[in-house]
Amino acid sequence: MAPGELVLRDARLADAQRVYAWNCAPEIRALSGDPRAVSLPEHLRWYAQRIKQGSFWIVETDGAPVGTVRLDGDKISIALDASARGRGIGKRAIAAACAGRTTVTATVHVENLASRRAFEACGFTASATSDAFLTYRWSPT
Repeated sequence: MAPGELVLRDARLADAQRVYAWNCAPEIRALSGDPRAVSLPEHLRWYAQRIKQGSFWIVETDGAPVGTVRLDGDKISIALDASARGRGIGKRAIAAACAGRTTVTATVHVENLASRRAFEACGFTASATSDAFLTYRWSPT
């Protein structure tokens, strides 16, 4: 792997604890669509079912796992380890996950400026708003 190369690989059961740490970090939960704390057993049940559906990847850069990106239908979700934020990894992971898709949407908390910028940099445009969330839409040009 070349330095700085980003890879999306399929999530595996062995990644469950790592994904729990990323998805359940307090700063991630606070800006998610469901901010409640999630127990590890609850996460493990969800995770085991969710990886069977596909379109759930571990983001790796320089050979190290640094986050997740997944598609639930046409809706994208991303969570990165704190060490990976602010380095352009999110933008690259979003772009890679969208490749070959026709339409992708993202729901982003209005206070999550980093995610808003990442989605906008990938060509997503705001298509709806609420008090707390923006809905972004992307389709290939």
